[in-house]
Order: sequence, then structure tokens, then C-alpha cells
Amino acid sequence: MKQTALFIIGLTIVAFPAAGGGLNRIGGMGPRHGALSGSYADDSALFCYNPAGLANFQRSYADLSVEVFTPHFRLKNRLTGRSNASAQNVYHLIPLAGVIEPVNDHWVWGVGITTPYGFGAKFDSDWLSGIYESETLLGLVNLTPAVAFKLTDNLSLGVGLNIGYGQFKYRAPFDIQGWETPIKSDSEGDGWGLGAIAGLNYRPTPKLEIGISYLSEMKVRLSGETKINDPTSLFELTDRFDSAFTFPDRLSGTIAYHGRRTLVAFSANWYGYSQQVNSLTLDFEKLPLTKTTILDWRDNYSLHLGARLNINHCWSTSFGLGYQTAAIPPQTISQYTPDADGWDLAWGLNFSRGSFHCQLHAIYGWGEMETRTRKYSAQTWTIGAGIGWLF
Repeated sequence: MKQTALFIIGLTIVAFPAAGGGLNRIGGMGPRHGALSGSYADDSALFCYNPAGLANFQRSYADLSVEVFTPHFRLKNRLTGRSNASAQNVYHLIPLAGVIEPVNDHWVWGVGITTPYGFGAKFDSDWLSGIYESETLLGLVNLTPAVAFKLTDNLSLGVGLNIGYGQFKYRAPFDIQGWETPIKSDSEGDGWGLGAIAGLNYRPTPKLEIGISYLSEMKVRLSGETKINDPTSLFELTDRFDSAFTFPDRLSGTIAYHGRRTLVAFSANWYGYSQQVNSLTLDFEKLPLTKTTILDWRDNYSLHLGARLNINHCWSTSFGLGYQTAAIPPQTISQYTPDADGWDLAWGLNFSRGSFHCQLHAIYGWGEMETRTRKYSAQTWTIGAGIGWLF
């Protein structure tokens, strides 16, 4: 138990400074879940997608993985035909880690670190195409203690408490009601929030598995500092701000078939952006004003299909295909929050020997969205590696 506690503390220190990209995850989370495009979870991704699945573990288990997410956006001015790409060499680290401990034949507990939401975009200035120098980041990392209980031999229930750490960065021209001014602003802050997750897992037969889960919304109260500069950067004003952002709730469903050498799974997720993500307000400490950005995001959904093939007793490979609709509508999409309806393709390779396994995976995502004046396109890569062991 002492080793488990030290392991959890170590993972928290490593993971909390990192933030991921894409407010919704592109494809999936981690080497096993991500390699299936998010269609099925059987490792620490369970803390984010369905804690009832923890009841499937009969031995103590721990894993650790890191993904590198690279977003690449392109904005095309449909009036002039001029296009501008996002800044190069932008990377986001995404952590996934956890410890799972069976207590007896009915109870299992664990602690996981996941990154359910995250987004980042960075552009160099291009005045001819109407692009300003900017950098935006909004991410959430959850520390989730959870328990699972077998109600019957075929049905399990899982619940978890999400302790969320949010990060916020917004470097862009100071705008008034959406109109940019020559004044430069750079805001950066962080904060904490609380939420919950609950799920059911049902296995009517040894080969068929059905799961459903609900992730609650989480309001993160942000505080930080804003630096405001004149166009020449000769004068600078610094002020503290308070704000808040509510990450949306999510309803998920999964169905999986376990063959002798194969796993085939399908999952669907619905995200409730329209009720929570309407605006973002910075309330300054000294400046006699508040700065509000209208977001007016909308509900969206994602669909995921994946398969895993056991090549032999040591090696297995996975494939996945996913589709996700945009949460940001054309009315409020911008270079600061680009979005698109899009697809993803995923692949993974897993090696297991005894109680130890390691895996690699890659996810490629792409999509487009058009407004009256601009066309937004996105290409993303997620590459990760992880290890896990039973003990």
C-alpha cells in the first residue's frame, strides 16, 4: 500500500504541469484506448470513460503513458484566396496514469490521472490575410479516485470523484465586443474544480460487453495575470483577473465483442456544450472593466469503431476509425478557437510478456469547416507510448 501511495504522488507531480489538445480528445486516450480510436477502455482510461470496468481486474495493476499531440491549422481567406498556417513546432504533452487495486471478489478501487479536455492553437501574424499573432490554451487534467462494485456476476457499478486542474492562456489583441484593437494582451491563469463520473458495465455473455457512463460538468475557477501592452511594447500594464470555465458533461455508451483472438468495439459520446459553454469573462482586479468573450458553443457527438487482433501470445495490433462533429459554431469560430467536423484513424502495437506489457500508438485526425469569409482546416497527430504491469 505504501508503494502504491508513492506511485500515485509521483504520477501527479509528473502529470499536472501538462495539458492536452483538442477540447474533446481526438480519437481516444492513451496507447490502448487511443489505438482503438476511443472505442473501448481496459486500462487507466477507465477512470475517464467508465469506472465500472475496474471490476474486471482481479490483480493489482498500474500503468503510465505519455502522448504528444501536434495540432496544425490552416485558415484561408475566401475573399482574397490567401491562406495562413498555424505556427510550427507546437506540441502538447498528454498524461495518462493509474493504479487499480482489487479488495476482494466484489470491490475494486483505484486512482487515475487523465486529460479529458484540452485545446491549443498558435499563429504568427499575417496582416494581409487578417491573422494576428496569437496563442491560446485551455486544458483540464483530472485526478480521479474511484471504486467499482460487482452487483452480480455480470453487472458492475463504478463511481469516481474528479479533482480537476485547469490551465488557461490567451495571448491576442485586446478586443472590444469581438473587434480587435492594436493593444496587445497576454492572459495566463489556472484553477481547480470538482466533478464526478459514474458508470455501469454489463456482460450478458462472456463474449458480449455493454457499458454506459456519465461524466458530470466541471466548473473550474481560474485566476491569473494579464499583461497589456501598447502597439510599440514601450508601456506595459499588469493586472490580476478572476474567471471561470465550465467543462461540459458527457454521456457515453459502448458495446464490445470479445472473440478468441479479437476484440471489436463501438462507442458513442454526447457532449453538453450548449448549457455550459456560453461565454468567458475576465474580471480584473484594478481595471474598472470586465472582458467577456461570447462563445455560444453547441452540443456535439463522436462515434468510434475499433478492433484489436492478438497475433500471438506476445504481440497484438489495433486499428480504429472515429468521427466527431464540431462544438464551435461558424458564428463564433475564429483563429483563437478553430474547430471542424472531422475524422481520425488510429493504430497501435502492443507487446506483452508475463505481467508486463508496453505499447505504441498513433492517431491522425483531419477536418474542415467553412464560414462566409474563411475556410478552417485541421490536421493533428497524436503519438504515444506506455507501459503497464500486473502485480
